[in-house]
Amino acid sequence: MSTTGTIRLQYMAGEIIEPLRHQFRDDDGVAIDLTGYEGRATWARDVDGATGEVTATVSGATGEVTVTMPAASTATPGVVDVA
Repeated sequence: MSTTGTIRLQYMAGEIIEPLRHQFRDDDGVAIDLTGYEGRATWARDVDGATGEVTATVSGATGEVTVTMPAASTATPGVVDVA
């Protein structure tokens, strides 16, 4: 299973971005069991092109994935894309 999307966040220098959470559900709205899966996200700043990768926390049976952004992602003001 692979799901790709991009979230664009505008921030001030040093701002702490709240963790990003997403719950994967099937067509009936039931959480998809992600037990055994790993999650990751990449980020890129538009101002200077800095990039990084973040390991996401996967909550297996609930189908929830949480990405906590590192301080480096908001070191300078601007926009960061998370994919």
